[in-house]
Amino acid sequence: MIPRDPALIVFTLGYLLASAVAIVATGNREFAAYLAQMLVLIPLILWAHRGARFSRGVLWGLSVWGLLHMAGGTVPVPTRLAQLNDPAQTRAVLYSLWIIPPEVLKYDNVVHAFGFFMTTLACAQAVRRFLAPAVRPTLALFVVLAAAGMGFGAVNEI
Repeated sequence: MIPRDPALIVFTLGYLLASAVAIVATGNREFAAYLAQMLVLIPLILWAHRGARFSRGVLWGLSVWGLLHMAGGTVPVPTRLAQLNDPAQTRAVLYSLWIIPPEVLKYDNVVHAFGFFMTTLACAQAVRRFLAPAVRPTLALFVVLAAAGMGFGAVNEI
């Protein structure tokens, strides 16, 4: 089921297209792989949405996460504000930006925290949809949902 939110569809397709243009223009092979990952994940989210019927807020949150993720690898930042990982020490993007320097909080950390928070909310909505009304909010359920969010985070790091 495709969400009936034209703004969400235009927003998502817009940043994917902009990312593709930026990736081609810069020759950034790493983020070409991330774009391919997005092209796999979006249909998986839509498939899960068919059964779980995610809220509009969760769908928008997941899409914003995708935007932040793609911007992280395509938007340049001054090298003096970044942790440089490329051998030439010349290319810096948002993912390497120190929000709180030195070595306290990077853009990458914030994007992952937001993204896996949204993933945990999606898991909560799926559990509520598939198991309601038998499911009541409890500490045990919170722990299970937090573990689900962390599990998705662990898969992301592979």
